[in-house]
Amino acid sequence: MRTVSDAEAQEWCVKRGFVVEHDFPLRAAPQFDGARRFRLQIPDEATATVGLAYVLLMSGVREGVEANFDGAVVWFRRWELWSESIDRVGQFMLEAVRDTLKNDGPLDEKPALVYSERELIPAHASLSLPMLFQWDAFYCPHGGQLFAAISHHGALEVLAPSEAYSDLVERFSQWNPEEV
Repeated sequence: MRTVSDAEAQEWCVKRGFVVEHDFPLRAAPQFDGARRFRLQIPDEATATVGLAYVLLMSGVREGVEANFDGAVVWFRRWELWSESIDRVGQFMLEAVRDTLKNDGPLDEKPALVYSERELIPAHASLSLPMLFQWDAFYCPHGGQLFAAISHHGALEVLAPSEAYSDLVERFSQWNPEEV
């Protein structure tokens, strides 16, 4: 894992086919034709939320096998949204993940985490945090099969090429995705 700035995260996403503006709500556009979006509510229950993060993380992974995970970016956009007593717990957990993996800058200067193919578990932990604490974040796997935005409104929005859209909707069916 390495920490990167907003500009570096934007560049990372562009290389995977997505142009991203800094601000929420989701402002991402594919560099290809025929993309579609769906939105779903993030569950209130923590274990279900961590499960949803895993499904998102594994979306697009060849054959659904963890060993085929080839990396991703988890890009934190806003993490100071709620009460200090709640947000500081999430920030502590995020800093613990970043420290374990030798981050090289403060969160506000390097808010994105780029994971390699050997870092599935830390990527899963990092992706779970904005869902659990209802922060704003972006997620994009290395292969560029999709782009996701996690919102402080408790929603997950996924942008995908039309050829992958139906499979993704089916994959997330237990969370009742709705086309946007």
